[in-house]
Amino acid sequence: MLRTEPRHLIEKLRDPSLLVRTGVLLVPADRLADTPNLAARLGVDLLDVVEWKLSRIVPGTRFLRLDADRFLADLDAIAQGNWTTGCVLVLNTDVLLANLEDDQRDRAWLFLLHSFKRRAHALILVLPAQATHLFPLGQRKRWEDVGRVAEVGAGGGRAGSHDDLSW
Repeated sequence: MLRTEPRHLIEKLRDPSLLVRTGVLLVPADRLADTPNLAARLGVDLLDVVEWKLSRIVPGTRFLRLDADRFLADLDAIAQGNWTTGCVLVLNTDVLLANLEDDQRDRAWLFLLHSFKRRAHALILVLPAQATHLFPLGQRKRWEDVGRVAEVGAGGGRAGSHDDLSW
């Protein structure tokens, strides 16, 4: 299956007539640090979800309990937040996903694919391309089938190209 370029995914998800506006951006691990530059070039907002989550911890909290419901509630709060571009790249999603049990992770992926409806802003979850245990092939295929997965370097086989917005 042909892979979607990041800019095409963003164009698709910015369409307010879509009921569900979530996507996944797969980035090679060695290029994750440059994702803020990609966000700027693509004209989207950027959020480090780990920093965001840590900023909301009540002082004295010893454990950060995370399950699918809390993960989805966090993403809902982000999607309903005060953003300027209509689309948010969410960094470090893999850190939160890694803390979910497999069944909780599957439930979250299915909910985000089909039921995360009518949010104010589109969300694109940034994941290391190699993190197949967090975004298993079965889930990935479902997302690809509806055109909601993009990969860095997906532009016409020019992986590594810096002359276009596929990165």
